Amino acid sequence: MPMTNRRLSFPWSPSSQRTIPFISPTLTELELFPLTSQIARIVGDLRRAHAGLKAFDSGIAATALLTHSHLITRNVRDFQDIDGLSLMAL
Repeated sequence: MPMTNRRLSFPWSPSSQRTIPFISPTLTELELFPLTSQIARIVGDLRRAHAGLKAFDSGIAATALLTHSHLITRNVRDFQDIDGLSLMAL
């Protein structure tokens, strides 16, 4: 169920002008996923397997794993030890 009439916000701002051309086309292709019980179960598994993984990051990783999506992040370090997760560094 896609969300409409919502403004996307990010907890970071682009560090350089070269980041914006990459992000802009990507944002037009975003699909938003609701938090489901399947994702919540994967979150629990990830938190048990990766003690230092933050709750918010585990939700992001769980969603990417369940949907077989690439996780595009500037913080690869927090996700690099998760088996089966496809990471793309920004």
